Amino acid sequence: MNELTSNERAVLDCLVDAYNHFAYLPTLHPDDFKDFVYHTHALQNIVMARVAVRSNPEYFHDSSVL
Repeated sequence: MNELTSNERAVLDCLVDAYNHFAYLPTLHPDDFKDFVYHTHALQNIVMARVAVRSNPEYFHDSSVL
């Protein structure tokens, strides 16, 4: 399967919503927004990697759990 599942897409949509809401919060520390973006991208990468694992099971161990 070379596409996102509906649940994976929902997770990504939630991350976008979280980002959009966070952007409206007042700044309490100068690094807050940069850190939030960095970790949002990390979470997006984890979700997107699931597609790669499913598409290439020969490269990944125990991909049946995905």
